[in-house]
Amino acid sequence: MSKFKYLIPNFFTSLSLLAALFAIYYISINEFIMAPWLIMFSMVCDFLDGKLARKLNATSPFGAQFDTLSDFVAFGIAPGFLIYQVSLQFVPFLGAIVAIIYIFSGCYRLVRFSLRNQDLNRKSSFVGLPIPIAAGFLSSLVILSLLKWNKIPDHNLLTVLAFLISMLMISRVEYLTIEQDTIMRTDFRILFAIFIISLILSFRFFYAAILFWITSYIIFCLFRHIFIYLLGKQQFIKKR
Repeated sequence: MSKFKYLIPNFFTSLSLLAALFAIYYISINEFIMAPWLIMFSMVCDFLDGKLARKLNATSPFGAQFDTLSDFVAFGIAPGFLIYQVSLQFVPFLGAIVAIIYIFSGCYRLVRFSLRNQDLNRKSSFVGLPIPIAAGFLSSLVILSLLKWNKIPDHNLLTVLAFLISMLMISRVEYLTIEQDTIMRTDFRILFAIFIISLILSFRFFYAAILFWITSYIIFCLFRHIFIYLLGKQQFIKKR
């Protein structure tokens, strides 16, 4: 039983990787609606594998490395390929460069995260935008454009957004996670309110709800980081 518990988080990591490989296949045949949904499914699996590994006390160096490689395929290669095929290919040369920058930034972000988080059982705040959130933003934008507006995302806008998302991944901006110390958890009251609003919106504006929540998370943490930097971290903590 003690060895079996390690298989559970690795199963979800494998499921995430499998979904990503299918996403790449669908992108290669220009099926641009199924592919982003599969990337979003990989996000769910990625959340579950880490959560279950910590709950079951089944974290391991193998699991951590497997998760990192799976994340690179699911949230680096697949979204980079998606945005290029669906839109960025219409921006000659620059579109390819931005897609490559996104993939390299995601790789850098994952390596930095692996080196920073040596304690596999402890979940601290993220330095730089987490790569699953970056992939979720781009995937939900593609879904919204195709299903709600019935057109591919504007290639100029997507080029700019993909570049900005890439820069946020390699930045030093602090992005919060739920499993943190109490000082950080209080900030999630605002994010929780945003999440509730997004759920309400999802009943009427289904395709926009996911993008709304992800965008709100990105902007909230960005402005929070700027505010703390301007005010000074010690003063910010004292005010809490």
